[in-house]
Amino acid sequence: MVGIVIACHGRLAEGLIDALTLLAGEQKSLIGLGLLPGNSPLDFGKKVEQAVDELDEGDGVLVLTDLFGGTPSNSAARLINREDVRAFAGVNLPMLLSVVFARSEMGLDDLAEEAMASAAAGLVDIRKRVLEASSDEDEDF
Repeated sequence: MVGIVIACHGRLAEGLIDALTLLAGEQKSLIGLGLLPGNSPLDFGKKVEQAVDELDEGDGVLVLTDLFGGTPSNSAARLINREDVRAFAGVNLPMLLSVVFARSEMGLDDLAEEAMASAAAGLVDIRKRVLEASSDEDEDF
């Protein structure tokens, strides 16, 4: 199974894991890391690498970060030459749910594609979606 590291600013990773647990139950092979005030970028990068090493059981590790160009994504970027790592910035809950459910059935490269697709699909203009649904219902009558 592909391991997952969530590396974010503040306590975002912890919050995403809390929400994931609420919706999907406890998960194995998942580590959340938060960059907190006073943490050095170098030390945080070491934690990300240690988490990847801990989770890699041969299927690889997906590293999901919050913001491209920030310390968490820069830490992940240092690992991109490894064949067993795929890293993304812009983690959201729909992406996380999707990759958690798919990782036992997909290899690392397919799971990386799933991460990208589900992150984009998870961004929804609620007003537009509700109005379209209302319009579709009106046409049915």
